[in-house]
Amino acid sequence: MPFAKSAQPRGGKQALRKALRRRIHSRHPLRAFRKDVRAAAALPLHVLRSAAAGAPLSRAARSGWWYPMLASGKPAIAFMRGKDRPRFAGMTSGKLAENLFRAAKRAERDLSGAGQTYAPRLIEIPSLRIIALWLYAPRGHSRYVLLAHGRARARPDFVILDSLEQAREAARKAAPRKRRRA
Repeated sequence: MPFAKSAQPRGGKQALRKALRRRIHSRHPLRAFRKDVRAAAALPLHVLRSAAAGAPLSRAARSGWWYPMLASGKPAIAFMRGKDRPRFAGMTSGKLAENLFRAAKRAERDLSGAGQTYAPRLIEIPSLRIIALWLYAPRGHSRYVLLAHGRARARPDFVILDSLEQAREAARKAAPRKRRRA
């Protein structure tokens, strides 16, 4: 297995369970969250504010956690904000959650024979509209799989990229161009 378990936020699962219990009894619009919910280990979310080429990942700050979940058999994500004491910040199902699950499966399949262990994280670069699965390698080099980039219509191809620069370039190329008015 190419993935190592990352450190988990203290009290994160309890805060998540409490938030989900509240929503089970409410009229929450995401019906998938009303029944059988299984949450995986939390993935730390890092945000890189500088979009400049070559901006080092050491400037990326952890801003929260994503909990991938299966809710009634459908992919979903619960968002937790905060570094030390996570607070529930929302949840979603749909394209982003499906992309996270597909990217993780692709990475596990393609990197299983790499002889390297990766710590799964997420990296967001808001100014470029990039969110990627960041497969951090403590010894070696990290890999990236785009989950979302550009406008909502842009579809990631789940290619494992060798550098953040490649991820930036792939997002730039895939972003739909504005049409000129005649």
